[in-house]
Amino acid sequence: MVAPTDPVPAEGSDAEATPPTTVTRELLFGVIGGVIAIGCFLPPLVHFVSGPLGPGIGGFFAARQVKPAARGAAIIAASVGSVVAGLLAILAGAILAFSTHGKPSWFPDTATVAAIIAGVWVYAAALAGVGVFASSMFDQRTQ
Repeated sequence: MVAPTDPVPAEGSDAEATPPTTVTRELLFGVIGGVIAIGCFLPPLVHFVSGPLGPGIGGFFAARQVKPAARGAAIIAASVGSVVAGLLAILAGAILAFSTHGKPSWFPDTATVAAIIAGVWVYAAALAGVGVFASSMFDQRTQ
């Protein structure tokens, strides 16, 4: 009995140019999308628009590279959220580590910082998910 095989992609088709998605590729491009999201805060003047939309831009870019299914979309969104929230957690830890006289008076308590970081993760992951969805709609529209 012969096992069925996958059809060979037509010459010049998009399936031939795109490597198969793997968890590693999805995670890698999710991290790259997170770096793009953070980079959107850097340009002066335009960061008021690009900064809040950065996770969506990063998710869109990552999805354009990987062309993920549902699992990949979730991995990309979660990794973009983790990169952005992780940077915020590192920043909060650095403020506490480098303050010379204990916790600064303006710095919120630990529970509030944890809630802010969790909210940032949810926001960044949700917006990255929207970016991944927009990328998949863009792919369907161009076919």
